[in-house]
Amino acid sequence: MLEKEAFGEYELYRFSNETTGENFAVIPAFGAVLQELHLQKNGQFYNVIDAYEDVSQLTDSQSFKSSHLIPFPNRVKEGLYQFNGQTYRLTPNFMGEDNAIHGLVFNQKFDVEVKENDKGNYLKLQCDFEGTPGFPFPFLTTIEYGLEGGQFYCNVFVHNSGRQDMPAGIGWHPQFKLGDKKVNQLSLKLPEVKKIQTEKMIPTGKLTEYHQFRTAAPIGQTPFDTGFYINNNGEEAITTLADEAENVTLLISQKKCPYLQVFIPPSRDCIAIEPMTCATDAFNNGMGLENLKPGEHIEACYAIMLK
Repeated sequence: MLEKEAFGEYELYRFSNETTGENFAVIPAFGAVLQELHLQKNGQFYNVIDAYEDVSQLTDSQSFKSSHLIPFPNRVKEGLYQFNGQTYRLTPNFMGEDNAIHGLVFNQKFDVEVKENDKGNYLKLQCDFEGTPGFPFPFLTTIEYGLEGGQFYCNVFVHNSGRQDMPAGIGWHPQFKLGDKKVNQLSLKLPEVKKIQTEKMIPTGKLTEYHQFRTAAPIGQTPFDTGFYINNNGEEAITTLADEAENVTLLISQKKCPYLQVFIPPSRDCIAIEPMTCATDAFNNGMGLENLKPGEHIEACYAIMLK
């Protein structure tokens, strides 16, 4: 079932499973942002997405909650990169930094329609990006959101719709919570990863062993704004966030995404678990970057469920 309601000057689309009552809400006209996701365990519903409180926070906060990070996730150092012998400059867009951050579609309008596949009905959202002087490569982004068997899924496709090759990556920036607890009170389990070493938030190219949270462990005061490489050839990797006192665990799955960024904001009331097809500054370091020829596409697949 699909319903629409106002969110400031935008429309919010709410998609519900009429059998289970689970539902999610999307703001198509501002980056196809996932504003809510209500999943249930044993009859209790949890909104597992840290949402925008109002429209001004959506447009002005620079928190990028649930933004889709396309065609580059995270940062491009000073907005500068070279591709096929040409130098390009993206506009820096993050307060206090001279870097370009989180791509070009996070605030763009997406067209939306209800579609059907073998899993049932789902929302299909599309944005046809024409290119900019700093990224003169047109591309089509398609996002599929659906609920099936107690699992929320999100599939993302980026298609080179231009006449020349283009660099491309995909990322997602959901910020998760479980009830009203601070993340300090929750436990985290990461897939088998290596930590990406950085200087001033930009990768140095070095990977180091990382064994924390290989098994589920309390987050406590652990700081995170950390990038990881998952050595699993893009196969499914699962990160878990658990409230052990309530015996509820959130599973975040990523496929075709061998990179992961984990971030906890200063408030520590949520945790960003960000699947990515490439690393921070991939336009310069090439870590996971795809070179799409005209007509080619890349994709990323995410899923979220409670157990």
